[in-house]
Amino acid sequence: MAIFHGGTSLALIRGSPRFSEDLDFMVDERATSRLGATMQKLRAKLDLAMSLHYPDGVVALKGPRGKEVVTWQVVWSHPARRNTVMVKVEFFVTRAGALEAYRATHELPSTKGVVAVTTPIPVPELVSAWADKIKAVATRGELKWRDAYDLWWIARRLGGQEDLSDQDRLEALEVSAGLYGKTLEDVGRGLGAVVASGALTDVSSFEADMSRWFPPSLFSRYREAGLFGEALASATREIERARALIVAGTA
Repeated sequence: MAIFHGGTSLALIRGSPRFSEDLDFMVDERATSRLGATMQKLRAKLDLAMSLHYPDGVVALKGPRGKEVVTWQVVWSHPARRNTVMVKVEFFVTRAGALEAYRATHELPSTKGVVAVTTPIPVPELVSAWADKIKAVATRGELKWRDAYDLWWIARRLGGQEDLSDQDRLEALEVSAGLYGKTLEDVGRGLGAVVASGALTDVSSFEADMSRWFPPSLFSRYREAGLFGEALASATREIERARALIVAGTA
């Protein structure tokens, strides 16, 4: 079992406008023995698809590297082009059976006509995406501004799910934390450290970092509308909500 998650998942599946970097998956450790064959099939299909548009181009596969996180690089090159195109694909390896408790669904990627995708793929439910971002904020060591933006973006969409309870959120948090060997208490302490650092009040730094994650025209509209201050305030509220849920749930 593998689940497509992270920033690129939010972009391709949920329509987030933020640029992303890698393709991130969570995979059951029992499936890792098949990753090599799967990636080779992917390389062959990409090579064929690209050759229809760019004859003489070559798609190569580099990897795997790592054990807990298995990384591959898919690289396209062409003799008429100076630079190559590289996409990193990461598989976070989870304990056998651990993903069974993770709330996921199947969705079609939104590729905006670039390529026809007809098979739904496993992705996090929104509450799982929310929990993943809370866990990331708590455990990275220092706040990554894109996590704050994603948290705001996810929270806006979760707001319309009236049947989502605090218990649903707490359970999703516990599952997300457990996948990475963390407890709810670990997450609570990490969130407390982020709040105490004062980073969540630094709108200027947040805005400056976000400039590289959006097309210039969209970034300008967001800035003029004061969206970044709103987004950081919303992310702060979600972090405080998660802290309160953890305190109540572990008392």
